[in-house]
Order: sequence, then C-alpha cells, then structure tokens
Amino acid sequence: MNKNDVNPYVAGREEWDDRMMSVAKTSHAWKVFSFCLVGAVVILAGGLAWVGGQSKIEPYLAIVDKTTYQVHVVGPAEKLKLNDQMMKGIVENEVRTLFDNLRKVIADSHAQKDVVTQVYSRIAGGSGAAKFVSEWYAQRDPFKASETGTVSVQITAALPLSEQSWQVEWTETERSLTGEVQKVTRLKGVMTYVLSPPTDKAEASKNPIGFYANQLSWSLEGSL
Repeated sequence: MNKNDVNPYVAGREEWDDRMMSVAKTSHAWKVFSFCLVGAVVILAGGLAWVGGQSKIEPYLAIVDKTTYQVHVVGPAEKLKLNDQMMKGIVENEVRTLFDNLRKVIADSHAQKDVVTQVYSRIAGGSGAAKFVSEWYAQRDPFKASETGTVSVQITAALPLSEQSWQVEWTETERSLTGEVQKVTRLKGVMTYVLSPPTDKAEASKNPIGFYANQLSWSLEGSL
C-alpha cells in the first residue's frame, strides 16, 4: 500500500492507542512499585515495634561489702541460681534500707534529697505505701527538720512475716545540730512488697531488682 493511501485518522488513532498503552503500562508499574514499598514499610514498622517491645535490660546482682562499702558484681541475675537464703538476704537489705531512709534526717540538704529520691524509687505508685509516705513527709518535712537537728536510725531486727511481708524494729536517736542527744525512741514497722523487674535503663539505674513497697506502717514502741 502506498504511504500516501494510509488514512491519517486511522494512523493517528493507532499512535494514540500506542501512547495510551505505554502510559497504562507505566502507571501499572508504578502502582506495583508503590504497593511493594508500602508493604516493605509496614513490615519494617512491625519489626521495629517488636524489637522496641523487647526488654533490653539485663539485671545484674551486686553485693555491697558493709565494712569497706565496695560493690562486687556477681553476674546477670537471670542466669544466677539464687537460693532462698540469698534472695531473702537481698530483700532484707532493701527492707532495712527503706525504713532507714524514710526515718533518718541528714543535715546536708543534698544528701537528704538523694535519700528522699531513693525512697520514692522503691514505693509502688498509687499504693497504700505511696499515700503513707506522702502523709509522713507532710507531717515531718526532713528538709525543715534538718534545720534544727538530725535523726539517725539503727535497725535492731528484721523478720519476714510471710513471703511478701516483713516486720522491722529500730531505734532512733535525735540530736541537735551541735551533736547533743535530744531523744531516743524505739519503733516497729511492717511492710509488704512486690518484685517487678525493670524494663528500661532509667528504672534499672534507680531500682535494679525492682523492689517496691505497696503497704507500709509503723508505731512507737517506747522511749529510752
């Protein structure tokens, strides 16, 4: 067929169809690419969420020498086979320390602030112990009390009442800022607790074994 005999309308239609087909193929390719990209993003997001949900904190057991105050790291807590006696000793130390920190008053305001911070780091939020501690600090503000004197605490006994409760007895000595003894009293307290392993570095640095008091009370036994 002579080139001049080709219908220009038919030729134009064919060229148009070819172009539309090319556009359609390109559009389809981009759609497939987009769906693949969205799928990859969803998979990555799910993977990141899963990884983020995994605890990366590995609690370590450490023992403090009460004579030299040196810290000896024993090893990863979860890999150690702690017997009942070892666990009892760890919990007893937490119980004694909490009562000591709650009652003592230090003349150094910076040291006293650290003590109060340690107390709250071992109190279960929204618990009866949290309410008790807040009422106690409102009754005797340790920072205000340190303006006139100090209070030292000597734990005399700590006995487990059950798997999650302890009874503690101690003697308090109140002194003036010049060191003169003002008063010596005996007290007895009871505490229940839970163990909740930390899930982030900030929590682990404040409370390594996840010891939290949820009920707390004490009473005056007498004066010396």
